[in-house]
Amino acid sequence: MRFEAYVKPARILAVILVLLVLFISSKKLISDPSPAKGDLGVYLHAARQMFAGENIYSTPTHPESEGGLYYIYPPLFAALFIPFTFLHVDVTIVIWCLLNLVLIGWILKAFFEFVADSPFFDLPVKTRWIIGFFPILLSSRFILHHLDRGQANILEMALVVLAIKLCMNRNPLSAGAVIGASVVIKPITLPFTFLFLLERNKKAMAGVFAGMLLALMLPAIIIGFDENWLYLRSWFDNFVLDSSQRESKLGLSYNVSPTAQLYRFFSDVTAFEHKGQQYSLMIFQSSAAAIRAADWIVRFALVGTFVFYWFRYRNGIKILSKGAIALLLVLTPLLFPTAQKSYFVFLLPGYIYVVYVWYCLKLKDRWFRGFTAASFLIASGTTDGIWGNFMGDFFIAAGCFIYGTLLLAGAIFRAAKILSEEREGILK
Repeated sequence: MRFEAYVKPARILAVILVLLVLFISSKKLISDPSPAKGDLGVYLHAARQMFAGENIYSTPTHPESEGGLYYIYPPLFAALFIPFTFLHVDVTIVIWCLLNLVLIGWILKAFFEFVADSPFFDLPVKTRWIIGFFPILLSSRFILHHLDRGQANILEMALVVLAIKLCMNRNPLSAGAVIGASVVIKPITLPFTFLFLLERNKKAMAGVFAGMLLALMLPAIIIGFDENWLYLRSWFDNFVLDSSQRESKLGLSYNVSPTAQLYRFFSDVTAFEHKGQQYSLMIFQSSAAAIRAADWIVRFALVGTFVFYWFRYRNGIKILSKGAIALLLVLTPLLFPTAQKSYFVFLLPGYIYVVYVWYCLKLKDRWFRGFTAASFLIASGTTDGIWGNFMGDFFIAAGCFIYGTLLLAGAIFRAAKILSEEREGILK
């Protein structure tokens, strides 16, 4: 039978799966015994504090000894959540989960159109389903964790993709403004300002500064200039200048960044806990200064990897230059000293890119396909749902998210090398 014969039942199944994910993720947050209700509860708590004229940074969601969480971002996101404080928290949870699912669908469509330079719905039906299914499957672990925690990284990723679309439409000023505003919501999108610098795109950089300034000042409409300025000063002093203060708000057990990995491997800390038992993964003990130096070396190496790709392939065929954007999105979770599991939803555009190259461009290179498969197996195949709680915790503490991310970056590099060589062979 032709694939088209299965389209109708596949659509019904897809709708059922989306509704099931919405129900399960919403129910998990609603039934969470913690007063925080995941990260979503932190945003709501900060919004309530702001509306009441209290300090949004000094008071956790509930006592710190009981696992209370602090709001650590600029005041804009708290201000944007003020309307949700008038709704019942359960209604807010459902709305937020639904919004994130809608954004995932939009990101999938929009980023594919950027990569393929073709409308998504012009594709054959089978190709649409493959492009729509496999990137979601490959990044499903991080999407589900993101939904279960009520995080904001999918929104941030959507803003980056929107900026990319604006650049495609020759509107760099607006693209820069979107990135600038996204940085103020959550600084995870900061690396994309570096991309504009590399491209020497003056209009985009002007847009970044304008977007940041507008976003920083926007809460003043609600709370007044003086109060907003106090919030900004508090955030800058406590979470930008004082890195130890920022990192102390996210325990090592929740931090899966390269920085945290260095501390697990080279200092006498608890790597993970299971049933009250603490486990260490220390290889040997190093000084804090040496770990900090190694951390900066790792981050500079990651940035250098992207810069090398950009200079090497920016003047090649279009698909290679677009690979630079996919690569930067993939590397984003590794560029910060703190990273939670949900940050790795930024792998989704990278998986969209490699699935397009694999299926649509028919790249059969075994190293490219091996890197792609290994990325999924190591980053997502190490879940406690397969291996049990102890091994799942061990794999996370051992750095499997980092290794899976690097393997996906390797797949993008390998694709660029092979496609570039094929082009040179055709020209000869």
